[in-house]
Amino acid sequence: MMRRRLQQYPETFLYAYAVKRFKSYRSTVYSRGAGVFGALGTGNLRDQSIFRKIELSDENLFNCSAGLGHSILLSKLGLYLIGRPYDFVSLMRINHFYEGLFPFIGRFISATTYYFGDKSGIYLKPILIEDFQKKFRDVSCGAGLTILLGETGEVFCFGQNRWGQCGVQTDGFHIYTPRKIPSLTGISHVEAGLQHALCLSQSGDLFAWGKGERGQLGDGLFENSPVPRKVLFNDLAPDVRPVSISSGWNHNACLMSDGSVYVWGKGWSTVEKSSNLRGIRRPVTRCSNTYQDIYSQHTLYVFIICRY
Repeated sequence: MMRRRLQQYPETFLYAYAVKRFKSYRSTVYSRGAGVFGALGTGNLRDQSIFRKIELSDENLFNCSAGLGHSILLSKLGLYLIGRPYDFVSLMRINHFYEGLFPFIGRFISATTYYFGDKSGIYLKPILIEDFQKKFRDVSCGAGLTILLGETGEVFCFGQNRWGQCGVQTDGFHIYTPRKIPSLTGISHVEAGLQHALCLSQSGDLFAWGKGERGQLGDGLFENSPVPRKVLFNDLAPDVRPVSISSGWNHNACLMSDGSVYVWGKGWSTVEKSSNLRGIRRPVTRCSNTYQDIYSQHTLYVFIICRY
């Protein structure tokens, strides 16, 4: 049995199990966490402390990602939406009360916006979208932001686009169907932060776009960008390149081919926050040993897997 875990934020967890039997694949998805956003796919807004199976009759599932207020399942038939894939303002309002002193108010706002509001953008159970022309092989979710990696290395985004986090310039603040980012080709990996995005090319180039007011884009500026910008690394040897990337809410981490780790943005440690309240605007080295993989969580932590 092969298990793949894609965890973007601690509020929601998704596990996808793919079991090969008699030349066919049977995929099962389990979820747990805060149900207040409706992103667990259970049909209600209740929290789950243990993993429960999402009732879905599709044996073609192969990938999944959990964001702050929504989740995405990839299938050979298309993609499934769960939760609030286009929302941001309501998400922040709900999260503020839910994680504060008045969680019942967060639940009340969530229930009110669902039962008395426009249900077209809130899905308590998985809804299949199968009319896309492109096939996707990877997905990463933020807050009202979804990044999709096509089979041929193209990048597509949809969701909230107020700060350019979908990688394209638009007149409105929302994109409701995956839209291709023209300047990105040959991409091997995508990562979504809260309202910014990263992608790594097959040649080792790293690009970022979206909200950059806290240095999330790593381009030396505190500016938002609706188009991808190249992340600027200082004093890299010619043979050193990025091999793995991970994003938290407002920070990023990058593992290099020589085993070093670079971080930038805001929220990595009290040292950076006290010396620069806006964040780190260019990648800086924080580890120089030999590491194997990285994972950034929420706003504060970077986990590093060591080689032994």
